[in-house]
Amino acid sequence: MIRSYACFGLLMLTFGCATKAPLTQVEYLEQQANRGDALAQLRLGDLYLTGQGVEADETVAAMWVRKSADQGQPDAQILLAEMYRTGKGVPQDPQQTLHWMTLAAEQGIPRAQHAVGMILLYGRGVDEDRQAGVRWIRAAAEQDYAYSQYILGAAYKKGLGVDVDLSETARWYAKAAEAGVAEAQNDYAAMLHQGLVVARDRPAAARLYLEAAEQDHSLAMGNLARLYLSGEGFEVDEAAALEWARKGSDAGDRGSKEILGVIYLDGRGVEKDPVEAAFWIRQAAEQGEGSAQWRLAVMHLQGLGVEKSEAKYLKWIRRSAESGHADAQVLLAFSYQRGEFVDANTTEAYSWFRKAAEQGHAGAQAEVGLALMSGRGTRRDQAEGMRWIRKAAVAGDPHGQALLGTNYLNGHGVRRDVREAELWLLAAAEQGISAAQFNLATIYCKRRRFKECNKWLRAAATQDLAQAQVLLATNYRTGQGLPVDLAESARWTRRAAEQGDANAQNNLGMMLTRGDGMKRDPAAAMEWFERAARQGLPNAQFSLAVGYLRGDGVRLDPVRGYAWLVLCADQGFAQAIRARPEVKAKLTADQLADAGRLARKLSAEMGR
Repeated sequence: MIRSYACFGLLMLTFGCATKAPLTQVEYLEQQANRGDALAQLRLGDLYLTGQGVEADETVAAMWVRKSADQGQPDAQILLAEMYRTGKGVPQDPQQTLHWMTLAAEQGIPRAQHAVGMILLYGRGVDEDRQAGVRWIRAAAEQDYAYSQYILGAAYKKGLGVDVDLSETARWYAKAAEAGVAEAQNDYAAMLHQGLVVARDRPAAARLYLEAAEQDHSLAMGNLARLYLSGEGFEVDEAAALEWARKGSDAGDRGSKEILGVIYLDGRGVEKDPVEAAFWIRQAAEQGEGSAQWRLAVMHLQGLGVEKSEAKYLKWIRRSAESGHADAQVLLAFSYQRGEFVDANTTEAYSWFRKAAEQGHAGAQAEVGLALMSGRGTRRDQAEGMRWIRKAAVAGDPHGQALLGTNYLNGHGVRRDVREAELWLLAAAEQGISAAQFNLATIYCKRRRFKECNKWLRAAATQDLAQAQVLLATNYRTGQGLPVDLAESARWTRRAAEQGDANAQNNLGMMLTRGDGMKRDPAAAMEWFERAARQGLPNAQFSLAVGYLRGDGVRLDPVRGYAWLVLCADQGFAQAIRARPEVKAKLTADQLADAGRLARKLSAEMGR
C-alpha cells in the first residue's frame, strides 16, 4: 500500500511531495541534468543562454549544452555549433562549428545537414569543399528540407560542386517553391516566364511572383511590377504595377527602383516625369543594376530628365557593360568601332561584342562573326566566323540571317549554295533588311522571276538602298517585269544619284543627255558625269571627256577633255584608249603639257 506522503511519479518530481516545498523548473532541470539527463541538460543550457527564469550566463549555458552534446543529443550539438559560430559562451571557432554540426548531420537531422552543406559549399571559416557541401545539401533536400532544395537547385544553376544542369535546377526549384520558399518561387517563376528548360507558362510565373512578393521578397515585387506593366500572366494593371514597384523600392530592391523610374519615364498610370524617373533610375544604377545603368546612360545622351553629357553617357554605359549588361556591351562596342565618344579601337570593339555574344546577344554574335570573317580587331578565322554568324541567324537576328545568306550566295567562308542563300536572305528580307532584299532580288532576277525580283527591289529602294534604286530604275527602263516607264526610271535613278552612287550619277547624266523620262539638259548631265567621274567611274570620265571635247553642255575645253580621257584610258577603258591618239594629235605641245598637269591634279584630288 502506497503511503499518503509518498511522491507520485513525474508529477511529484515536478512539484515535490506534499510535505516539501515544490521544486522550481530550474531546480528540477538541474536535478535531472546532474543525473545525466541529456534533454534536461539541453533545456537548462537554453534557459541560461536566454535568461529565462535564471540570470543569463552564457558560460554556464555552454557547459550544460556541451554535456548534452557529448551524449549525442542532436539538438544540443546544433546549439553548441551555433554558440561556436557566434561566440556565445565559447570562443568563436569555425572548425568547432563544423565539428558539432556534422555530428548532428550524421544523425540525419536535415537542418544540420543543410548547415554543414552551406559551411562547406561556401567555405565559411573552413576550407571550401563544394562537392562535399552539395552532398550534405542533397541529403537534406531529399528529406524535403525546403531551403536545401532551393540551394541544390541554385548549385545546379551555377555549377557549384556539380555540373551545370538547368533541368535539375528547375526540378529542385519547383519543389522548394511548392513548399513556400520565396526565393525559389521568384527564381522558378523566372524560368517559367522565359521558358528556360521548362514549358513557358507566364500565368504560373505570375502566380509564383505574387506568392513570393506577398512574403515580402523584394526581387519578386519588382518582377511582379514588370508583369503588371506588360500584361504577361496578368491583365495590364498600371496601378498594381506602381504599388508593387513602390513596395519593392521601399524594401531597397534596385530592380523595383528601376521599374518605378520606367513608370514615370513612360507615364504608365502617372504623369510623365523624366526628372522623377531619373531620380529612381539613378538610385538603381548606383546600387549596381546593370539595366538601370544602361537606361541612365541613354538618358544622359538624350538629355532626358538629366544633364545632356557625352562624358556621363560613356561613364554609365561602361559601368553597365562591365556589370555584364549585354545591350550596354554592344553600345560600347559600336562606340569603339565607330570612334564615337572614344578613340576608335577595333580590338576593344571586338572584345565587347564577344562578351555580349557569349551571353547570347544575337546581334553581337553577328558582329563577332563578321569581325572573324574579315580579321577586324581579331585574328581572321572564317570557319569560326561562320559559326557565330549561323548562331545569330538561327537565333532570329536579321543581320545574322542577311550575312549568312550573302555568304552562301557568294561562297564566302562556305561552299556556294544559292538555295540555302535564298532561305536565309528571305528570312532577313521579311524583317526589313534592305541588303538582304536586294540580294534576294538579284537571285530572282537571274531566274527571270521578275515579279518577285521587283517586289524586293522596291522594298529595298524605298529604304534608300542605292543599288536597289539603280536596278529598279533599269527594270523600268527596259521593261523587265514592269511596264516601260522612263519617268519612273528617272525618278529612281535620281534618288540613287543624290545618295552618291556613281553608277546612278552616270546613268542620270546619260538620261539628261538624251531626255529620257525628263527634259533634256546637257549642262546638268555634265554636272552628274563629273560627280561620277571624280569617284573614278571610267564610263562617266569618258562621257565627261567627250562633253569637254565637243562643248556639249559646257564650254569647249580640249585640255580638260583630254585630261579626263587620259585618266579614263589609264583605267583600261577601251573607247578612251582608241580615242586617245586621235585627240592627242589635234593638241599643241602646250595643251598636252597643260592636260598632263591637270590629269595629275585630278588624280591627286581623287586620291589615286
